[in-house]
Amino acid sequence: MSDTTVAAERPKGAAENAGRDPLRDVLDRMNRAREHVAAIDPHLSDTIRLLTERAEQPGRTESTNFRIRVAYALQDLEKLAGPVVNMSEPMRQEMARLATTMPGLQNERLQELMRRTPEIQDVGLVRDIRVIAADAATRPAQDTASIRDRVEVLESRARLSGLPSLPLASTAHAEAESTRRTPEAVNDPASTGTPGSHTGSAERGMGARSATHQEAASPEPMRAASPDWRSPPQQATRQPEPDQDQSRVQAQLRAPGLVASIMAAMHKPDQQRAATLDPTPTPMVERVSRFEQRMQEGREENSFRGAEQSGRAALEALQAFASGPGASVMNRIREAAKADPGGIAGVMSEMRTGGVYADLRQQFDGAMAKEKSFAAAYERAAAATGQYAKDRTAVEAIISQRPDAEALTGRFQKLDAQIGEATSSTPGRKEGKNALDELAEKAAEIISRALDRVKAAFSSSARAGSSPSPSP
Repeated sequence: MSDTTVAAERPKGAAENAGRDPLRDVLDRMNRAREHVAAIDPHLSDTIRLLTERAEQPGRTESTNFRIRVAYALQDLEKLAGPVVNMSEPMRQEMARLATTMPGLQNERLQELMRRTPEIQDVGLVRDIRVIAADAATRPAQDTASIRDRVEVLESRARLSGLPSLPLASTAHAEAESTRRTPEAVNDPASTGTPGSHTGSAERGMGARSATHQEAASPEPMRAASPDWRSPPQQATRQPEPDQDQSRVQAQLRAPGLVASIMAAMHKPDQQRAATLDPTPTPMVERVSRFEQRMQEGREENSFRGAEQSGRAALEALQAFASGPGASVMNRIREAAKADPGGIAGVMSEMRTGGVYADLRQQFDGAMAKEKSFAAAYERAAAATGQYAKDRTAVEAIISQRPDAEALTGRFQKLDAQIGEATSSTPGRKEGKNALDELAEKAAEIISRALDRVKAAFSSSARAGSSPSPSP
């Protein structure tokens, strides 16, 4: 399509979209490009799809957290496909600001890494920065030894990916770390990586060459796949291609600070050192790979434990409501379920205006309106259950990629079933619904599936136990 044609179409498009939410327009353009990035980045493609679907919910696009998630996805997509066109300047400025934002984050080093994400071409590294920043933002203390260690790994990976030097907060931390080393290590410029040493030069050289390779690997055909996207300006000059050994090291290594210094020293162009050191990087690469695998497994285990903790909290809140302020209404519901052919599900579906159990719904609504303790206990249970639904959906995405998925699913099955039982027996905020019906679709599906499995296993055991013994 020619520039003239595009220019001629713009007024018409603007008239058609008058009054439309600008964020929805951005999401529409992202969604059109989604299929082109699916083969390169399936995770990003799925994220854009989910964001587009959720934008249909009333009021969702006004949520700050939702807009931040759109900004993250837009930043990642533009690194692959080039900048989106026809976006208003205020919207572009908002997206650029939100893409470097993490609500509640106070850790200065993580704040700086978030600010630098537009410069980092390694999408995996950017996502790790966001994950660790989000985790830190939820903690009362955001500068613990554990968080500092994780930040140090991120900063080292950022330097190796070609990011320019980080600010004083990172430098001060590195200097503090160096004081804990032996005097011999401090006095050896090859081990400390001080400014002016060969190690510093090697790291900077590797970073620059890494950035060049990432530019060269950008998917040019995809940028031209949609008229809503255009390629960014080409670099006026190109760095010389690195030699094969250095290129392999750059592609494979994502090491913490000390390991990065060692590797840089091993591969710097120093003839004397090259004569005395084995140039083969494989053993160190394997150790770094194992280190990163342990880090990933540790992050995933933390997610599993966090989901289990929020699940126990949800179950306790539901039980506290049913046995405390909500006991009188819940007892009436249970009594009705004993006589109803549909059991508790039948009672819940008829707790509505004109339904068989409209009186029970009126009693529930009246208690919510008049009894503060009743309403407060219900809200605590609903909030705790919603948090578990969010955490459970997140770990389900991890489980689906693991070879031990079946065992991990079994780890959550009992907890899922208990929460499913409690929520399916608790009225929802809307007539004719229970609390399970009102959870996010994916979470409700996971919990319902676990509840069905437990019920099926129980029924099978009951049938086996009641069957007559064979005649002799």
